[in-house]
Amino acid sequence: SLTLTMQTDPNWSNFLYDKATGKINLIDFGACVEYPEEFCTDYGRLVAASAAENKAEVLAVSRKMGFLTGEETGEFLDAHAAAACITGEPFRGGVYDFGTCEMTQRNSTHITVMLAGRKTPPPRPPPRGAKSRATLI
Repeated sequence: SLTLTMQTDPNWSNFLYDKATGKINLIDFGACVEYPEEFCTDYGRLVAASAAENKAEVLAVSRKMGFLTGEETGEFLDAHAAAACITGEPFRGGVYDFGTCEMTQRNSTHITVMLAGRKTPPPRPPPRGAKSRATLI
């Protein structure tokens, strides 16, 4: 079956914007991992829900993927959905200015709530033939 490669280190310094082409380039492949197609499809649904600010869908997909247990408080769920929607801003279309967005600062309150109330670590599905991208080159 199909596996897809995902970059698993969302550090801003791992991406380079090329003004001449208008493209964002990944410059660190050390954290690339192959995941099953279903996981990547669900993750894409989570990104789309975040971009659309569809908090109900963010929570539904997050539960399906194992980011949530169903035992979280309302405050935690609100913080989780709000942080996802802030993080989804670049995917709403048009030009996104990462230099002035203050995404990390705006998410800091939500992250504090989530760290204090998390019931389970983020899911790490067993990738099929899990190999670091670095070992494939």
